[in-house]
Amino acid sequence: MTKVDLMVLGLLSEQPMYGYQLKRVLEEKHADLWSEVSTGHLYYTLKKLKKFKYVVEKTIRFGNRPPRHVYSLTDGGKKALKTGLDELDVHTQRLFFSLDIVIAFAKALSLPAGKLELIIQKRKKAVEGEIGEIKNAWRDKVITDSMSLSEYLIFEHRLSLLSAELKWVRWALKVVKGIDYRTLNATDFKIDGPYPLPK
Repeated sequence: MTKVDLMVLGLLSEQPMYGYQLKRVLEEKHADLWSEVSTGHLYYTLKKLKKFKYVVEKTIRFGNRPPRHVYSLTDGGKKALKTGLDELDVHTQRLFFSLDIVIAFAKALSLPAGKLELIIQKRKKAVEGEIGEIKNAWRDKVITDSMSLSEYLIFEHRLSLLSAELKWVRWALKVVKGIDYRTLNATDFKIDGPYPLPK
């Protein structure tokens, strides 16, 4: 069961919904800022959950409007949601970054002087952009007085992680300024990081 499956089952556990309504609720919750959910795969996910009999689809027609396909959770879906949430690796989950792989194998890329700096600069812009998106979403929730405690905890979690990464990125940009891959093999470096080395 994927995290997207769990997100959809979780929303349907709150109330039956049609596809577009699910999409709208995910957007209102700013789920794209804190989860791997993609609204583009929403209908595929619903179809898959229906195949596994975790959801049932009911067609409802309102007057002259086109019919809506409303999805609701089955007992099997409720059980799958509970089992899936219980089995999520929340205790030992580690964060891994593609950037660290590029740094580790910079020699294989034969990165010329200044190239690593440009790569890290791109990451810095991406982190700043993500922080801006989260703060804007947060601001909207505060203005409309619609932020739940769970959303507050999630937003704080994301901001804390991103702020720590931004601190590292700013430091790393000073360290790699103008260097090439050979400098990364040095063991006699003198630069102190944003966090002290253990002694």
